[in-house]
Amino acid sequence: LQAVRAPLIGLLRAHAAAYHELHLQAARAGVEIRVGVAHHLRVFDAWNRFNPLDKLLTRVLDNTFNWALPLALESGRIRIDVPFGLHVDQWIPDLAGTQDFIGVNYYTRDLVKFTGPELSRNSLKVMPGAPVSDLNWEIYPEGLYRTLRNVQAYLPRRPILITENGLADARDSQREAFIREHLKQVLRAVEADVPVEGYCHWSLLDNFEWSEGFDPRFGLYAVDYRHDFRRTLRASGLYFRSVARGGNL
Repeated sequence: LQAVRAPLIGLLRAHAAAYHELHLQAARAGVEIRVGVAHHLRVFDAWNRFNPLDKLLTRVLDNTFNWALPLALESGRIRIDVPFGLHVDQWIPDLAGTQDFIGVNYYTRDLVKFTGPELSRNSLKVMPGAPVSDLNWEIYPEGLYRTLRNVQAYLPRRPILITENGLADARDSQREAFIREHLKQVLRAVEADVPVEGYCHWSLLDNFEWSEGFDPRFGLYAVDYRHDFRRTLRASGLYFRSVARGGNL
């Protein structure tokens, strides 16, 4: 984990420089812009809520993975404390206040189980019997509402844009319900006065998904990678179009 320290500090310094340069150039051009970051936020719940070690590891993951960077962009100070792992406590020049909105990428929930002093993939579990995507990520719509409320609590002065929300579903058998149930949670948050300004579904097209390559299918449009890259609108895409046009879930 110590190996990520220098790249992390460099990333924050680069963001601060870019933020101020973008606003400088916008001011010179006489235009108004907003600059923010898309944060990948997950829900972490203890595997056993009565186990103090599960609960401790859950808090460590939540504080580190979810909130260390968004809070650093507010305060100018990056603070990370992972027992037996990574400790960072550093001020970054010109970093404070460098997000005009909060971008939220939300996909899933992880159940956290303490399996030893070093965190591993074995520490992250899926709720038994829960619906999952093709990547075995739990489909947990309420987590989006919980995440939005947490953003409001941690960063109350910032508007929120949901920059990614979707699932790998090659058969397109779960995506329509996924969209509907997650948008219900967005509406629930808006009705609770959470300042959500927009929702972007991930993704318009099937895409390259990091180490998984082209296998996971996230698109509202299917892409034929084997032949001519033809794009075909899926049924879930028709549903999303109807929601976007009519505002009716």
